[in-house]
Amino acid sequence: MLRNLVQNIRKYPKTTVFLTAASILIGNHVTTKYRTNLLRRRICTQLKVLGMERLPSEEKLLRVTVFLNPFAHQRRILEKFDENAMPLLQISGLDVQMVYLDDDDEAKTYSNVLDPTSTDAIIVAGDDNLLAKTVTGLLRRSDYVTTNLWNIPVYALPLGVFNNFCRIFGKDSVLVNWCYHMIEPVLQRSSKRRNVLKVKLVSETPIQAEHTSTNQQKDFPTREVFAMTGIEWGCWRDVEYGGGGLSLTAARPASHKARLADADDASYYYSPRQWAKRVGAVFRHAWCYIRSPVFDPSPPTVEQLERSNKKHKPLRRGCAKQATLVVKPACPGCKKCWSEKYSLAVSKIPPRPSQSLWFGRLLGSPSYSGSKRPNGNARSGHEQIVDKENPECGLETRLDVPRASRIVISLDGDYIRVSVSPPANGVVSYVKQALANLTSPAYHCAVKEEHVSQPLEAAASRLPQQQQAMVVGESDEFTLLCSSVTLYPGRCDGEFFWIDNDCFEARPVEVSVLKDAVNSFPLRQTVANEAAVYS
Repeated sequence: MLRNLVQNIRKYPKTTVFLTAASILIGNHVTTKYRTNLLRRRICTQLKVLGMERLPSEEKLLRVTVFLNPFAHQRRILEKFDENAMPLLQISGLDVQMVYLDDDDEAKTYSNVLDPTSTDAIIVAGDDNLLAKTVTGLLRRSDYVTTNLWNIPVYALPLGVFNNFCRIFGKDSVLVNWCYHMIEPVLQRSSKRRNVLKVKLVSETPIQAEHTSTNQQKDFPTREVFAMTGIEWGCWRDVEYGGGGLSLTAARPASHKARLADADDASYYYSPRQWAKRVGAVFRHAWCYIRSPVFDPSPPTVEQLERSNKKHKPLRRGCAKQATLVVKPACPGCKKCWSEKYSLAVSKIPPRPSQSLWFGRLLGSPSYSGSKRPNGNARSGHEQIVDKENPECGLETRLDVPRASRIVISLDGDYIRVSVSPPANGVVSYVKQALANLTSPAYHCAVKEEHVSQPLEAAASRLPQQQQAMVVGESDEFTLLCSSVTLYPGRCDGEFFWIDNDCFEARPVEVSVLKDAVNSFPLRQTVANEAAVYS
């Protein structure tokens, strides 16, 4: 029998290789499914014990409101939620209230009218953009600080394509185990105040205002938008998702599609499907770079815009971005900027007790006794920062970015990190940069192909002495920390920002940090060294 098998292999080598590869793939898939089901059953068994515990008479079930768009990503998010998250929520003894959305924008509407007494926690099941819309709807409410909304934590489940916020808390290759780790803080009722980015539209320069159409002014929101991770403006996003005059198919971004897998997930990264996607990405970006014209920073003429609108195709442009950045030095909070950074948290700080009067002490009134005096050493950290003054706080520095492949503004603890990726020198370098950033789940990805351009180095030398130390010199990206930044795009027609992986038409914006704005996961935040800032 073994002899016949060897003869058949020699006689049909191609069929043998195909059947062997198919058997390995099918066996690997079945084994993964079986192990995942065993893990899901073990987690549910552990949570069942918690759900069967008797609650004290004075306690109530924890009410959780889940925001879910069942139509997103061809109903894949709904399938992931029903399979990996919903059983864990129900079996653990939570009172789950489902809010099904027709589209992601409805998250703002529902969170804007949410009754503060109807829920104890909010869980967003979806992408980063759904979480950002929910947070934006909450922070836009006038009663956010005065009601129980201030204490309601907002959690997230990694069920979408872009899960950068959930990756900060932890990452697991098995989705059900990852969801379990994200649900643990909900069961433990643990949370922590978290900073957010406030994106505000600013007035344009006269040159940009002349070339901005009325439709673009209507599409960009006039109110503030809040983000949990950051903003990205780059060429690679344009090629993959549309916009920027670089996409081969669309003039403006379409619905989110699955991104390229990162190397952390080895079983998925080396699958035949991902190999095919990477080959397609190499072709798209190489062809886009070859067919793109020479970068021209000047805005298009009226004839070019009319010709592009008639053809319903994007106006082609060079593979680079041009912008002007106005940054302010990083400041942990002083007399100048404290009230703006803690505009929400300041209303929650109790007022200082009035000083005792001399006749109150003579009468021996309990309210004026020495034991009721406020302890000066027990003041909160916010109040201690107010007493300091940073002479460099609020000083603006202008940085001209003549050419860049990508500009990223992300939240880094109490500050804002600005990263500018240099442009590519050739098609090979451009494709390497694109693949390195498309396979990176986070915003920052060190690309070891180019160097910081001289104009940016000269601009960095004009920063204060404290900020020069924060510029990363070993990396190929120009990186700095600041308290706020204003981004003026070189051109806005057909350009799009990605705020928490959601597209917005490019306009001049001011990005600042709103501290302790949202109650969320008990995450560790980067603590700035005040001595380094004030020295």
